[in-house]
Amino acid sequence: MLERTSAQRLIRLLSRLPRGPKPLSKRRWATEARIPKVPESLVQRVRSHGFRGSGQNFRKLEGDFVFVVNFQGSEAARRFYINLGAQPVFIAAEGNRPPDPKNQKEYECVFRRRVRGGSWPWDVSHQEAEVLAESMNAEMAEFFARVLTLRQRIDAGDARALISEQPWGVPSARAALHVARACRALGRSDLAREMAEEGLRLAGDAPTILLKDLRIIISSADQELSVH
Repeated sequence: MLERTSAQRLIRLLSRLPRGPKPLSKRRWATEARIPKVPESLVQRVRSHGFRGSGQNFRKLEGDFVFVVNFQGSEAARRFYINLGAQPVFIAAEGNRPPDPKNQKEYECVFRRRVRGGSWPWDVSHQEAEVLAESMNAEMAEFFARVLTLRQRIDAGDARALISEQPWGVPSARAALHVARACRALGRSDLAREMAEEGLRLAGDAPTILLKDLRIIISSADQELSVH
């Protein structure tokens, strides 16, 4: 009985001691963890093209596209990659999410590319950063110019070639879905149906949700074509 009373007294005394700070939750830890600084010459080069942002993500709205430049840290957090993304605002982004010009993520864009050359150390020298900036600049120009031809090529009826020629960040069957959606959004229901049929052919044993999305395009296009 004496031992039990003493234990209870000790617990009461410990409960009165001042408590230290609560451990960070996983979300807060990720938020408060130090993000390596992107080399300033790269940031300035990106901003010179009209991109706005900070940290590792920069965005630009051009016409009906959202352009994204992302500096992605490697798993070891010692190096980084440069990723480019482009999302038409008139079709769904990856994961069937609506486009978000202010917060669009590179990995959610339907068009994606990683700047060639592998990864670079966060503490890259100024001279090396300048060379990298020139390479990045050239690839940005080529990538964004190519995706901007999407509307023009659909208007010209050149939709099928888009599946293989555009820098999609997904397999061909899903690229066909994006082309079909773009065709339908731009008033080409005939091409939308054709591209969705091509997507089904390419899909094979793809996930059911992809097949469902392709069939929705076909059904919607058939209804629109029957009206006309």
